[in-house]
Amino acid sequence: MTWNLSFSLVTAVMLCILLGYYALSPRLPIVLNRFFVTLAVLEMLTLASDIISTWMDMNHQDFPVWLLTAVNMVYFLLYVTRSYATYAYTISLVGTRKKMPAFYKMGGWILVSVFWLVMLSSLFTGAVFTIDQEGYHSGPLYPALYVQMFVFLILGLQVLIHFWTEIHDTAFYGILVSYAVLIAGGFFRFAFSHFLLMDTFYMLAIMILYLTIHNVDLHRESRTMLFDYQAFEQVVREHQNFGIRYYLIGFMNCNYKETRQIYGGLQMDKVLSQIGKFLRETFRSSTVYYERSGCFLVMIEEKHVQKQAVSELLAKAARRLNEPWNTEEARVYLHFVNGQMSPDLQIHSVDLELEAIRNILEKGANGEIDRDFVVDQRTIEKILREFTVKKALSDAIQKDALMVYLQPIVEASTGRIVGAEALSRMQDPGLGIIQPGEFIPLAERSGSIMQIGKQVLEKTCRFLRDHGKDLPGLEFININLSPIQCMDHELAEIFRKVPQTYGVDPVRLHLEITEESMVDPEVLRGQMELLGQYGYIFALDDYGSGYANQFRIKAYPFSGIKLDMNTVWAHFKDPDTILPNTVKAFLGRGLTVTAEGVETEEMARQLTEMGCTYLQGYYFSKPVPADAFIEYVKRNEAMDPVERDVSDRS
Repeated sequence: MTWNLSFSLVTAVMLCILLGYYALSPRLPIVLNRFFVTLAVLEMLTLASDIISTWMDMNHQDFPVWLLTAVNMVYFLLYVTRSYATYAYTISLVGTRKKMPAFYKMGGWILVSVFWLVMLSSLFTGAVFTIDQEGYHSGPLYPALYVQMFVFLILGLQVLIHFWTEIHDTAFYGILVSYAVLIAGGFFRFAFSHFLLMDTFYMLAIMILYLTIHNVDLHRESRTMLFDYQAFEQVVREHQNFGIRYYLIGFMNCNYKETRQIYGGLQMDKVLSQIGKFLRETFRSSTVYYERSGCFLVMIEEKHVQKQAVSELLAKAARRLNEPWNTEEARVYLHFVNGQMSPDLQIHSVDLELEAIRNILEKGANGEIDRDFVVDQRTIEKILREFTVKKALSDAIQKDALMVYLQPIVEASTGRIVGAEALSRMQDPGLGIIQPGEFIPLAERSGSIMQIGKQVLEKTCRFLRDHGKDLPGLEFININLSPIQCMDHELAEIFRKVPQTYGVDPVRLHLEITEESMVDPEVLRGQMELLGQYGYIFALDDYGSGYANQFRIKAYPFSGIKLDMNTVWAHFKDPDTILPNTVKAFLGRGLTVTAEGVETEEMARQLTEMGCTYLQGYYFSKPVPADAFIEYVKRNEAMDPVERDVSDRS
């Protein structure tokens, strides 16, 4: 019998080129890459044994029977092992994000062992093949060669379909196409048995895997030629799944945006390239990643280095990073801080670890960290709390579960409740009540503050629609606008539509704007003018906590001023004429003045004497749910003026 070897020879050349290029390229330190190399090497060995055994079979008269039998047996065993390696690679691909159940691996081992025994049985039974003086002969169980290949392919497809959500889209489609190529190869091998085609199809499948999953350029940042943050996430997840311990060092260029503006993008890109090269050379046995914004990460597997060596390398790198970097056009001075994370930290969630790292890198790039530090368990617990709150916030927003509490605003001259401030609250089954001071900053950083603002507006309008007639003395409800909301071009349209939906006159909604929102005067003034056309009234919130002054305030259409509680408390701690004169000046300009943080009867009396229009604080009531607020207002309305002055302010 003769076979055509032409396809196999071309395949061997192409496979050698691919493996050589892959061997010379940098690779991520992940198990998946080792499985890929194993699969490629097995294919090379299978291809070589296929060519050799086929050539020897065609020239069987020149070789002893025992040698022909041995060479063919090696080929059949490698053929089966290659099929199993394809399945094992699939398991490993899923394992980069999810720890696979043990029975998937155990089932593969059992099957490959069975097929190995079937192949080996030919030495005694000739079930798969026999060799005699007339050459090679296929046995009755030769089709088992096709069966085992399709069994492993079907099992691999089942794993892919079951865990497809755990695989990145590009990788998923890449391995799916590879499976399609192998299945097609199986049918071609069966139909054209005289051509050694299966190795060609395997080479094509391996090339597809390389291009879609293992191509280093998919994970490399162009300026530094380091691996990017997506690659870092992949390595962290796999290391967690396989229990690989490592040290992590982060180098953060403080105030990266400002630094880039000073030196220019071109100069900074050249410096980033120099830094990438320096870190690769310094941490040779490690993997270096570039996150973005001047932040670098170095991952050092514990088994490769001693703790003392890590400290020495860190000190060396820190010294160099803070020295000048020279380009052809400039001498660039950078300020780096570094953070360290030990393998001994108890971090039980991959998402938590990635959140902690991302949180630290962002703070470093924004200049919030000004010194070197070590991540300890307390830091992790703090970030865990923030991470948990962030997830709870996301769930609450999606379920429209944010609550609106109302804090009464009292008319100073009469003691009547004429208004309220709408304040968001969040309740989580595991965390309990979460205060806005904890989740609002997270919402502002993530951009979900817009959804929170809309929910607060809708629920406030719903309250006025359902209970406004029952509370005739309630003239207005204040709603806070964050600086980010004030910058949103859709803000005015939202605040036009929502009150219309609930039949609420916008004049009953007073919008509180903080001093931070005044950073971009043109944008803020345009928003206020547009909202003012719909009937909204504006108050400057937290006056005295920032940089606003009476001259700046004149440029905006404010109708009222809210004094920051710390400003009010500071006056009563050390009285002077500043606060009374401030109140008098605002009143003289026709503005209302609301004093926040009123906690005692004496504070209420003196603030009233100063001329404050409204009072707000725990002396009257803390923020309460809508039902409790309604009861409180009705009790207040039932009192005569004397009772309001002497009543218990619970």
